[in-house]
Amino acid sequence: MLNIIRKLTKILRGWPGGVLLCEPLRKAYGRKRKIARVDDFQGDLTMFLDLGEHMQSQIFWYGSYSRDLLPVVHRVLAPGMVFIDGGANIGEISVAAAKAVGSSGKVFAFEPVHRFAKHLRDHVAANRFQNLEVSECGLSFEPGEAEIFISDAPYRDGTHNDGLGSLFRRGDALGMTNTIPITTLDAFMAEKGVDRVDLLKLDIEGSELNALKGGMEMLQRHQPALIVEVGEDTCRAAGYSMNELVSFVQGLGYSAYRIGRRGRLDPLERTGLAKFQNLFFTTRPADPV
Repeated sequence: MLNIIRKLTKILRGWPGGVLLCEPLRKAYGRKRKIARVDDFQGDLTMFLDLGEHMQSQIFWYGSYSRDLLPVVHRVLAPGMVFIDGGANIGEISVAAAKAVGSSGKVFAFEPVHRFAKHLRDHVAANRFQNLEVSECGLSFEPGEAEIFISDAPYRDGTHNDGLGSLFRRGDALGMTNTIPITTLDAFMAEKGVDRVDLLKLDIEGSELNALKGGMEMLQRHQPALIVEVGEDTCRAAGYSMNELVSFVQGLGYSAYRIGRRGRLDPLERTGLAKFQNLFFTTRPADPV
């Protein structure tokens, strides 16, 4: 019965105002931590989704959470390419990328929170991916160890947004997991012998700039396209500004675009920075549509 209702909510989500009809249902089920299986994510992929978790509930009821990022991922990736997912969570983007790059490509997913990394490995096993490797560690500008802080508070829609783990304590980050290992992109690539990177995604709650600094050799040598989450609060907690991050990447020869609805790319100089956004960086001309 649940999956029958879900077929309707996925359709309604695409209609103007349709989400207003669906949200009461999603929120009602969001009060429970029920795990539901879907076998049609990105057409034919299997995922196990917690209906009480903010991101996972949207994947279940609406078909995706990263609905604006996934079109960009698919626009960039092709069979044989290499994708790095920094802050993979349960793997919504990682598994979509693994399907896109195919058996001749490779996906490296970084997720330092153990329960998310385990959840992602369950998705790897369920989909029989041989091209998706999960690393249970964080990314920064130098290797080592760090404590990671997590949010204890329910999200405003009644679900729990469990994917806000950060190396930097903020007002909403009250809990703390155990110590996690930290690596750099350059050290990881050298260790694994990775000789190309086509797309890098970073959603690591304030550690984005440090991770980029830890991948300077990779950025200069391979010039991968970048998808980077940039938020005023997370940047401030980490001790830098959004403009500093953008300037750093542009200094490496990249052009910046804001990722809009359904993957539309708008030049950053035309739109400016908001308090929160996902940015696309590329050294090549980008189609705004």
